[in-house]
Amino acid sequence: MKVEALRENLLRINPEAEIAVEPLFLDAQNSEEFFSGCDAVVEAFDRKESKRMLVETLGGKVPMVAASGIAGTGLGGLKKIRMTSTLTVVGDFQSDVSDCPLAGYKVSACSAMMSEALIEQLLETGRFG
Repeated sequence: MKVEALRENLLRINPEAEIAVEPLFLDAQNSEEFFSGCDAVVEAFDRKESKRMLVETLGGKVPMVAASGIAGTGLGGLKKIRMTSTLTVVGDFQSDVSDCPLAGYKVSACSAMMSEALIEQLLETGRFG
C-alpha cells in the first residue's frame, strides 16, 4: 500500500519521526471532509478519474496543484498552467502512465514545478509564511 511505503521511506530519512498513516480510498463523498482544514492540496493520483473527482470536489475551496502527463522520459514538454485562481496543473498534458513508464527524473522535475506553483498560490492568498 502506498501510504505504508511512504511512511517507511520517511522513517528512513528520520527514524525518530512519529508518522501515522490513514489508508483511505478517497471519493466524492469523503474527500471534502478529509481535506477540510488543509491549507493546500497536492494531487498525485495515478488514475484520471480520481484526479477529476478531486478537482471537482475541492475546486475553488483550497489552493491545489495537480499533475497531468508525467510519464515517459522527455522534459521538454513540461509546463505549468494556471487553470483557475486556486488550481494549477503541471505536466506535459499528453503522456499517460498506461502508455509509457514513469522516469524518476521527470517525476522529480514535475514535483519541483508543482512546489513552485503551490508556493505562488499560497503567497497570493497570504497562506504562506
